Amino acid sequence: MSHTLMDEATPSTLPITPVSEPAPATGLGPRWLSPLVLCAAALLGAFVYYGFCQHSRDLWWWMGHDRHTHYMFGLNLALDIRTGELGRLFHDFDRMRVWPPLQPLLIALVELIGGPNHQLAVLPSLAGWVLTMWCAFLIPRRLLTTGGDFAGLIAAFLVTVSPAHRAFATDVMHEGLGAGLSLAIFYLYLATLQEQSRRYAIGLGLTLSALFFHKYNYWALVCFGLIAGKFLRQPKAWLQFGLSLCRRDRLPAWIVGEFKQPLNYIALIFASAAAYVAITGGGVVTLGGRDISLTEPHNFVHFAYIALFLRAAWWWFKAGQAWSLAWPATLRPVLLVHGSAMALWFLMPKRLSYFLWYLGPTNNDQVRESLTFMHGLPTYIQGAQEDYLTLPWGLYLLVGLVFLALVSWPKFKPGAAALFCFLLIATYLTCQHPMVKHRLMHSWIAMSFVLAAAGAVFAVQEAVTLISRDWRPWAAALCCAILIGLHVPGLFEEGRAQEGGLKPREPSPLKITDTYLPALADAENPTIVSNVSTRFLWTWTFIEYHHHQNMSGEIKNFKSFEGHPEVAKRWLETTRSDALVLIDIKPQTMYDWPTKEYVNLAAFHQALGEQNAWTQTERWDLPEGVSITIWRKRQ
Repeated sequence: MSHTLMDEATPSTLPITPVSEPAPATGLGPRWLSPLVLCAAALLGAFVYYGFCQHSRDLWWWMGHDRHTHYMFGLNLALDIRTGELGRLFHDFDRMRVWPPLQPLLIALVELIGGPNHQLAVLPSLAGWVLTMWCAFLIPRRLLTTGGDFAGLIAAFLVTVSPAHRAFATDVMHEGLGAGLSLAIFYLYLATLQEQSRRYAIGLGLTLSALFFHKYNYWALVCFGLIAGKFLRQPKAWLQFGLSLCRRDRLPAWIVGEFKQPLNYIALIFASAAAYVAITGGGVVTLGGRDISLTEPHNFVHFAYIALFLRAAWWWFKAGQAWSLAWPATLRPVLLVHGSAMALWFLMPKRLSYFLWYLGPTNNDQVRESLTFMHGLPTYIQGAQEDYLTLPWGLYLLVGLVFLALVSWPKFKPGAAALFCFLLIATYLTCQHPMVKHRLMHSWIAMSFVLAAAGAVFAVQEAVTLISRDWRPWAAALCCAILIGLHVPGLFEEGRAQEGGLKPREPSPLKITDTYLPALADAENPTIVSNVSTRFLWTWTFIEYHHHQNMSGEIKNFKSFEGHPEVAKRWLETTRSDALVLIDIKPQTMYDWPTKEYVNLAAFHQALGEQNAWTQTERWDLPEGVSITIWRKRQ
C-alpha cells in the first residue's frame, strides 16, 4: 500500500491547538445597530442607483472598455436561458475563461427578471458596494474589545464617501463586488476564529469560492493574507508541523510511494509538454496524414490536471478523508467547501491554464523595458488621493492611522494579523505587477479604511485611559464624530474613478449604434464589423435593442481580409448573413482606438464594389469621423 506525506500525520503534529490569546471579548455592540447600518447602506445605494438611471448612457464612454465584455456575457446567458437554447448556453458559458462566471451569472439573473436593460446590469456592483460598507462596519467590532461600533461607523463612512467606490457601484465592472466579497471573507474569518463556529466556517468557504469565481487576482490576494496571518498567529506550531513532515521516516516513504503512482508520470509528461510549448511556441505535427497545431499549452495543462485530480481523488478516498477528520472543526468545512469548488472548476477545459496566465506577469497590456522595485507605488499614491480620498491631506491621515493600528495590533482581538498581512501583501504585489491601473487597488484599499478607523479609536481610547478609564466611550464617540465630520462634504461629491463610473464629458460610442440599429429591424442574421476591434459593444447593443442573438459582431480571421479582396469575396459568397454593417472610424478621430487587431476595410469595400450579390442600402457619415454602411444580400 502506497503512502502519502500526509497519511502518517497525527493530530498531535497538526497545529490545531491555538496559542494563548486574549479571550474574544464582548463589545459587538447592540443587536439593532448592525441591521440599521445595513438598511442605511441599502437606502444610500438606492439613492445612488436612482441618480445613475437618469444618466446611465454616460457609463458607456470608451470603445474598448472591459464593461462591454462583462455585460455582453451576462446578456447572452440571460437570453440563452430565456429561449431554452442549451447548446448556445453551454457555448457562451464555456467562453468565460479569462474572467470567471459569477458576475455574468448575476447579471443574467437580473436581466432575466427585467431585461434586457443595461441599467439592471450594475445591480451586482451596487450590491457589492452595500456589502463593502456593511462589512467595513462589522470588522472593527471584531478587532476592538471596546469602541468597535464607533470604529465601524468611521470605516463604513470612509467607504461611503470614497469617490471610486461610488463610481464602481454603478458600473458593470468586477471591482464593486470584489471589494465587498474581500471584506466579507475577513469578517467571516474573524467570526470563525473568535467563536469557533462551524456555521461561520461554512460561510467563509462559500464566500471564498464566490470570490474565486468572481475574479482570480482578488481571490489570490485574500488567500495570501489569510495564510500569512494564520502563520503569524502560531508560527512555532506551523514550523513544527512542517518539520514533522520532513522527518526521515516520512518524506522518503512518501517520495517512494509517489514513484509507484502511474498517474504522476502522466501528469509530468503533459506538464512538460505544456512547458515546452509555452517556452518554444510549439509547432505543427502530422498524425495519420493530418496536421495538428500544437502552439498553445492549454490542452496539455488540462490533461496534466486531470491526471493530478484523479491521483488526488484516489488518495482522498483511500486515506485523505479519514486523515481530514483530525483537522480543526472550523478548518475542515472551509477547505472542503472551497477546495471542492476549485477542483471541479479546473476540470473544465482551459480553466487552469487561463487561471495561471491571469495571475502571472504576462497578463499585461503595458509593456515596459524594465520594472523597478515597486514601480507602481507613485501611481497608486496618486490614484489613492485622486480616486479614493476626499480630503487634500487625506493620504497622510490614512497612512498615519493605519500605522497606529499596526503599532496597536498585539492588543487587537485574535485574527487581526491576517488583515494587516492582506493589506501589506496586496499593496506590494499590486505595486510590483507590470500592469498599473488605479482600479487594481479597489479590492484592498477599503481594508486600509477599516484598519485606520480601528487604529484611531484604539489610540484615542488608550490615551484617555491615562486620565480616566470611564472616558473611553466618550473619547471613541468624539473621534468618530470628528473623522466623520471632516469627510461629510465628500458625501455630496460625484463618484469618480480613472476607469469606472459615469463620465458625461466623454463621447459615448452609443451614438454610433443608435444610428444603424433601427435599420436592422428586418435583418434575420446580420454581421457587424469595424476597422476598430470592439465587437462586444456591437454585440450587446444589438441584443438589447432587438432582443435576440441572431447576429455576429466579428468575422473569423478578419485580419486576413486586410489587403486581400479575394478573401473578402469568398466570405461574401459563403456567409449565412443577410445584412452586413461596416463601420469605418477614421484615424485620430474621436472614436479611434488603435490596437493590434485594427483592420483596414479597404479590401472589403473593394470586394463589395466588384460583386452583384450584395447591395448597399444605407449610409451615414457622422461628424465625429465615422462612416457606416449597410449592405444587404439580394434574395
